Amino acid sequence: MAQPGAEMTSKRRIVVTLVIGMATFLSTVTASMVNVSLPTLANEFAVDLPTVQWVVLAYFATVASLHISVGRLADLMGRKRVYLTGLVLFAAASIVAAFSPGVRWLVAARVAQGFGASTIQANSPALLTYVYPAAQRGRALGYWGFIASAGLASGPVIGGLILGFAPWPVLFLVLVPWAVAACAAGFFVLPTIPRVHGERFDIPSAALLILWITPAVFALNRGFRVGWTSAPVLVALAAVGVFITLFLLRLRRADYPLIDLSIFRSSSFSTAVSVSLLGFVSLSSVMLLAPFMLQNVMAIPVAQVGAMLAIYPVVSGVRAIFAGRASDRFGPRILRTSGILGLGSGYVTLAFLSAGASMFHLVTGLAIVGAGNAFWGTPNSSAIMGGLPREKLGIAGGLVAATRTFGWASGRAIWGGVFALVVLSRTTAGSALDAGLDVQTTRFRTAFLIAAAMTLAIAAPVVPRWAAGCVFQLGATCLSTVSI
Repeated sequence: MAQPGAEMTSKRRIVVTLVIGMATFLSTVTASMVNVSLPTLANEFAVDLPTVQWVVLAYFATVASLHISVGRLADLMGRKRVYLTGLVLFAAASIVAAFSPGVRWLVAARVAQGFGASTIQANSPALLTYVYPAAQRGRALGYWGFIASAGLASGPVIGGLILGFAPWPVLFLVLVPWAVAACAAGFFVLPTIPRVHGERFDIPSAALLILWITPAVFALNRGFRVGWTSAPVLVALAAVGVFITLFLLRLRRADYPLIDLSIFRSSSFSTAVSVSLLGFVSLSSVMLLAPFMLQNVMAIPVAQVGAMLAIYPVVSGVRAIFAGRASDRFGPRILRTSGILGLGSGYVTLAFLSAGASMFHLVTGLAIVGAGNAFWGTPNSSAIMGGLPREKLGIAGGLVAATRTFGWASGRAIWGGVFALVVLSRTTAGSALDAGLDVQTTRFRTAFLIAAAMTLAIAAPVVPRWAAGCVFQLGATCLSTVSI
């Protein structure tokens, strides 16, 4: 039997990659672009921050809870059909969002938009894995990583420019022609991939997945802010415990489960999935804490903060292409390990920023994080996509996307809580960001050193055995410098 992708010409693969890239850029630029609009939306709808933040949180919770389900649905119903349906839904939801009369309508539209984005993000790596031969899988995922990083990096810039010259509905209206163009191009360009026959979609599994991930995101988002013993958080945590138990029981008993748990018997596959989740949790420390460090500690004007923070996704995107090619040649393990340790080095570099630090110090730290992210993320995604047979590419792609999204969402809550905890343990200030400059500087350092130690712990399962002792020793040394 011919290998998937072997019958396609290189020019056709490039065209398919460009079409998938259009949709991928759309879904990632939306994720980061809307963040800058929250103050504007709060004023427009006369609501407070905890309410308006659901415009972002609803999108992420929906995307995180549906990645695996839409990946499985694409395996059964046809990848092209599900992918294009998601683009249509995304365009329609964007129109509803633009004309929302109130914040509740906008949140509902963002849920629908998240549904469409989940089909794009979960199925893009599966489509690329299908159209490229196995020997070029890393290269294809490197291209995908570059486009995704470009969307994340340019989102805040595009959002800021639009809000500077146009009302907020334009943020969503500009997405519509892009989605329509991607859908039309995909209809003619994307290949029709054989679907799985004789199996059915397990609706109870999909429902239970949503029922435990959504309250998990809520609890992580609110726990550090209102207290882990507050009634809403306790109810959410109880719901997580109940529904995740029912979810696992359903997976074991269903004839055609949403996730076949036997896939995790492969140590290399389960390691890659775990590394993906924990790696994105650690990386979210930079996404959350770096903006506050740059403004509060280094006194960089807010207008320049976005440009500085674009350094690491830009470097990551450019290096992802080289990392993908190197992964095809040398295998994912060496590249992945070096990337994870590179992340840790970047965190350590950022940890020692202070009020008098040079811009070279800052740029170096962000660039190291970006390079480490590329050399870790792309090879690890290749390991996940190559760990399952072609009839389960949807599940593999769903896991790639789900671990990234859930890692981002949970990590932001975790690092915000860690920072507040270590600051408020040494000051009487009512808020962590109201503490003195010296206290904030020290505690930013503490948080980034903890993130660095975390990367060493993540690297331990994937480095050669002879190096494991060195990794743990370095982790212990790093933790010993942290005084909470």
